[in-house]
Amino acid sequence: MRRWISTGVPGSWRSSRPALPPCSCAARRPAPRRPPGSACPTLDLAGPEDLSGCVPTRRRKQLRRALTLARKRGAIEIEPVEDAADGFLDDLQRLHGARWADQGQSGLLQDDAVRRFHRAALPGLLRSGLARLTRLRIAGRVAGVFHGLSARGRTYAYLGGFDPDYAHESPGAILIGHAIAAALRDGGREFHFLRGREAYKYAWGAVDRWNRRRSFRRGRA
Repeated sequence: MRRWISTGVPGSWRSSRPALPPCSCAARRPAPRRPPGSACPTLDLAGPEDLSGCVPTRRRKQLRRALTLARKRGAIEIEPVEDAADGFLDDLQRLHGARWADQGQSGLLQDDAVRRFHRAALPGLLRSGLARLTRLRIAGRVAGVFHGLSARGRTYAYLGGFDPDYAHESPGAILIGHAIAAALRDGGREFHFLRGREAYKYAWGAVDRWNRRRSFRRGRA
């Protein structure tokens, strides 16, 4: 969100945009060179839905192994979520929190205001076709959930969570692989893992795209 801040000079204001993607109009405006901002690992999508055109061989083998292990525990089902009232957010809150609690941390959805925002926003995101929500069941039990967003050929892996009891089966990887395949099927060009340089993102073949920070000054009208 852009915020105008007084510079201390009457009638003069400064706007700071700390995380502009390279494709944004503001990032392309002439400005002095500055160090890059945050890294956003991004996978360029290409090839068939088996991921052979964009995901490294090793990661595809790991994905096949995860699916094999999951099937040994029971039938697996990856279901799209199209109704905000079907309990998806409850599953997301529970599994996202369980994932982080297992590491001794609190998740994003522990905050009441954040939960209220998601409950208010999700119906509109679904109606507009922007939300990409999936739920993974193993032997009938919800083992993981994926919350993504998609627009203009770009899919964004926003939030996810999985049951620590299924950590050996890698439900998060299964859901990401499914989301990448779905993006390819829809004709997508890019899959964004968002900010943060966690190792798992690069295992999928993502490379850094750098956001930039720009400041704009507005003088007297």
